[in-house]
Amino acid sequence: MGHEPDRYGPPHFDFHFYGVDTAAVAAVDCQDATQPDPATVPAGWAPPVPPGVPDPTVMCVPHMGYHALPLTEFSGPGQFQAGAFDQVMVAGFYRGQLTFIEPMVTLAALERKSDFVLPVPRPRLGRPTRYPTTFKGTYDAGTDSYTLTFSSFEFRD
Repeated sequence: MGHEPDRYGPPHFDFHFYGVDTAAVAAVDCQDATQPDPATVPAGWAPPVPPGVPDPTVMCVPHMGYHALPLTEFSGPGQFQAGAFDQVMVAGFYRGQLTFIEPMVTLAALERKSDFVLPVPRPRLGRPTRYPTTFKGTYDAGTDSYTLTFSSFEFRD
């Protein structure tokens, strides 16, 4: 199934890859409206909550947080591109920190049975870790399946 906003209405898969433990995910109750420092939002991504939103908590999803999208998803400030999306990488934040990255891929895109690559957001993390720089979906016709791979990890803080 799809979800709001309308651009993300087509049936699709949301794959959440968290960089925090399960207790931190469970604690995302949307009471904390702290937004990331603009300098930590990945280059090419819009901030999770646009400036001027009176109550940022309405844009929070429990057990996930706030979603930052690539600027390519917008035709102008706060205005989504016309039509439905096909595939996109999302960056998730809570308490001002990146907590997950989320490839979203439509069923229609997967049914094309072809490889695809999505850009990986590269924010300042505020914690030392190995972090992927590449995400690829590789289709295998022999098994009629995909392998989803994050690769080219680098040390980040």
